[in-house]
Formats: sequence, structure tokens, C-alpha cells
Amino acid sequence: MRNLRELLLWIPSLLLASGAAVAPAFDWSYEYPAGEINTCVEADPVHARVFVGTVEGFHYLDVPSGEWTSRDEEGWIGRQVWSLAWHPEQDARVITGRENAFFKGYIELSEDLGIGGDIVYSSPAGSVTGLARDPHHADRFYACTWSDVVSGEIVRSLDGGLHWSPLTGTIHYAMTGISVDPDGVVYAAGSSQVTRSLDGGDTWEPAAGGLPPDYGIYCVAADPDLSGHLLVSNDLALYETSNGGEAWTEILPASCRRIAWGGTWATVPGGTEYCFVAATTWDGRVLVSRDGGAEWQEETGDLLGEPVDLAFVPVAGRLELFVATERDGIYRALVLDPAGTPGSVGRAVVLRLRCPAPFRPGNELRFVLPERGDMTLELLDVAGRSLQRIAEGRFAAGEHRLAWNAPACAPGVYFVRLHGSVGETTARLVLIER
Repeated sequence: MRNLRELLLWIPSLLLASGAAVAPAFDWSYEYPAGEINTCVEADPVHARVFVGTVEGFHYLDVPSGEWTSRDEEGWIGRQVWSLAWHPEQDARVITGRENAFFKGYIELSEDLGIGGDIVYSSPAGSVTGLARDPHHADRFYACTWSDVVSGEIVRSLDGGLHWSPLTGTIHYAMTGISVDPDGVVYAAGSSQVTRSLDGGDTWEPAAGGLPPDYGIYCVAADPDLSGHLLVSNDLALYETSNGGEAWTEILPASCRRIAWGGTWATVPGGTEYCFVAATTWDGRVLVSRDGGAEWQEETGDLLGEPVDLAFVPVAGRLELFVATERDGIYRALVLDPAGTPGSVGRAVVLRLRCPAPFRPGNELRFVLPERGDMTLELLDVAGRSLQRIAEGRFAAGEHRLAWNAPACAPGVYFVRLHGSVGETTARLVLIER
């Protein structure tokens, strides 16, 4: 089994399933350092926020203001956040699924965006690996757990996350994810199968038909716009069903760790309709489909670090994709603009920054030139004033890496600008106190 997976990871251009054409990747911009180790991303379009889980807590972005807030508590053991949820009618309520230091799980609820919090459920069954809400019931939430010691649990809250009760007959020993479709059908993934509940979690049945029986499933994601349309991934591939799991079809020979739906966007001009879905893979790639999974494009591009999770975020009529890397910060890219034009791809010059803590001595800056040219790399403040000329000269085509001894700067937002005969690009940096 493992040898087969390793063989698949070496096959080139796995994203070209169904004959997808190759195009330049998204133009990624560095967004925020977030935690030392990031674990998950959750978009809250109702309140215009993006949450990022870490091994010490979580961070969140207020999209309109562009302000990030840290809820990490350094030095804690047992605050690992593996899943996040928000309440559509309680704008400051955040629910986090966690793991403590003794391999048990708990659910914590905060009423003030993480300033404080209370443990509302403790489970002997390990990490709380998934949280999901029923789209028809603002107060109905589900969570699942993973354990190597005892059987995992599926638990349910009927009061907005304040109280939780374990459900019975869930079949699985350990679960990696949970999702709810537009009809309220609940799907849980774990071991080598998917189970479903048609009655809000009271009873469960296998949702199987064609999945390889001996390969663990990493994730399950229900289409938010089409009932019964699901994607799951195991060690071998990504699979699709349009009937709730009674029959599965392999659509991509890539093992995916997380899947995110962007929903259906009808665009103008021309009335082009996109159905976005994206995935992070175990071999470190970001794959995106614009047609609900029929064709896939690799969009890893100049993204640094190991991508662990991703989420589509609607921003002022645009659609953006946020990606959390394990140790190299958060990135974002434009997927669709308000005119219905796909996101900007393939800039002439790509500036890449090693994150987090870009201002520590010895940090590395990376940039790529498509051709030889005279270029200048400099550090700017938010007013556009030059603070430091980092490098200047004639550079060959290709990738360049520079060790950067940054000047002493106050915490805040800065920019690095690369400009010259080949072109110009700017990337944002965030300096935080350490």
C-alpha cells in the first residue's frame, strides 16, 4: 500500500485528469505568519472573517479592515486546534476542536472571539478532527474524533455549541472529518469508509460503493450547493459521488489531505458559471478545479512551505483562496474578480518571501526572473518610503535566494518591492513582536 502511494506521488502532472490544460499558477501573496505550526483554515463569510488554527490556539482575520488578531497562548500544552466552527447568529462565538497533552480531545467555546473560553465537552477518544454545522439549523453542530487507543466519537450539539452529546451506532473506530450537505445529511469519514446519517445523527449507515476497502480516508467534503455531491480522498486518489455515496468514481489520482468548496459563482459577462473546489495534497501541492472536480489545475506556484489546509473566501464581490502552510505562514490569491474574470496568473516577476518572522537576521528572500535584467530589491514602509536597499544589480534568469539582515523596525506592515528592466512586483510583510 505505501509503495503504491509513493509511486503515485512520482507520476508527473497528476492534475491533468480529464485533459485539463496547463496554465501559470495563481499569484500568491504572503498574508500573515500565524502560528509556528498551522493546522486548519475556516472561512466565516457571514462575519467576513478567516480563522486559522494552530498548535497553540488560533488567529483570525477581519477581512474588511485587513487586521489579524492572535489567540495563541505560547507555552501551553494541549491547546492544539484541529478544527474550527463559527455561529451565524452569534458574531463573537467560536468553537474549536482540540487535543490535550494526554491524547484526549475536547471542544472549547468562546463568546468573545477567543479572549476567554470554556471547555464544553471532553472526549477520551483523542483529537477533535472535524466540526460542521447543519446549514438549515443555526444551532446544530457535529464533531468527530480520532483515537489510536479507544473508539472515536461523533458528538452533536443542538444549542449552538453550548452542550454536546455523543451519538451511537456511528460504525467508525476513528474519524478524520465530518461534513453536512444542503439537505442536512451528515457524512463522516474514517478508517476506510464513509458513513452517513439521514436523520440528523440519530442513526447511521454505510455510504459505500466502490471505495478501496483497505485505504484510510483523510477527508470528506459535501458540496454546499448540491445535495448528495461529495468528495473524499484516501491514500490512493480523490473520489466523487453524486448520490450520497452509493457509488464512487475516481476523479484524480492524488492523495489529498484537505478539500474546500468555493461554491457556484455565475459570472459576467457571458454568464460563465464556475463551481470551485480546491485541495491540498500530501506531496505538497495546491490543486484547484473550476468545474466542480471534472478538471484540475495545479496552483502551487511560488507558494512556500507545506500546505496543510485551505478555504475560499468571498471578499467584496471577489473570490479569494487562503492557504495555510504548516510552518511558513498564510497565503492568499485572487480566484475570481467582480467582473467574472479568473484570478491574475503568471506575473512576469514573482517575489517569494521566507516566512514567518521575515525581519529576523539571516532570513532568506527568494525571487524568480523570467529573463536576465537589472533589478532593485528594497524594503518600504506603508507610506512607500524606502527603508533599505536590499540588493541591486544585474541578475540572470531563474530563481535567486538572498540572505537578508533586516534593519531594526517597529512591529507593523511593510513591503518589499522588486523592480527594474524585467518588471515590478510588491509583496507585503508583517512584523510581529516575538
